[in-house]
Amino acid sequence: MTSPQAIAPDLWVLPTSASNAYLWRTTAARFIVVDPGLYGDESAVLDAVAELGGNAHDVASIVLTHFHSDHAGAASALAAATGAPVCAAPRDAAVLRGETPRPLPDLTATERPLYERIAASHPGNLEAPRCAVSVELEHGDPVDDDEELIVHAVTGHTWGSIAVHIPRRSAVLTGDIAVSGPGGEVTLGPFNVDRRRARRALARLATLNARVAGVGHGQPLLRGAHEALRHAGDAASASSTG
Repeated sequence: MTSPQAIAPDLWVLPTSASNAYLWRTTAARFIVVDPGLYGDESAVLDAVAELGGNAHDVASIVLTHFHSDHAGAASALAAATGAPVCAAPRDAAVLRGETPRPLPDLTATERPLYERIAASHPGNLEAPRCAVSVELEHGDPVDDDEELIVHAVTGHTWGSIAVHIPRRSAVLTGDIAVSGPGGEVTLGPFNVDRRRARRALARLATLNARVAGVGHGQPLLRGAHEALRHAGDAASASSTG
């Protein structure tokens, strides 16, 4: 079993089957789960909550940064196990509820081979799982009763992709607008529906001046996150004009 790893006070990362889940412990000792992973990862999330001293009924809400299955696939099962509401931005909520079709990414030449390999080997990872999202989040909305977690729109990865800003911990959970590689380098995440808007969203995240960043894939950044995000945004912009 993979144990949750602390990245800031009251904030943990849990590597799941194909991405990163994050757990935030509220002042009431309840948990907010951000991006619980693929279907089947809900058991790992519940084990992590138990390791941190909680149980299924201590999960207060489930927040999805975007609709992709590697982040949202476990949401329905986790909601059923905990009774917690599932939260997402309106446009991705509509996709998850099956009300609108999932938008396809505008692939770059370098992204296409990777996308095709994933489509061939793990096609479910690229789909939108069905999930009864009951809470729709807009830019600036608080996620929790303490108003510690604030929604930050990062449109471009999907039409409803969001990040979660935690000002008191100088932390931001980026979803797939930012990922880190094996060497720790941070880049714009792949498979965006609108790469130009995604680049702008990444640049805006850097202006939050967060010290810590929990990225969608790869190791979280435990210091200097705003600089790494700024460099990633600059590099993405340069590659679009080079």
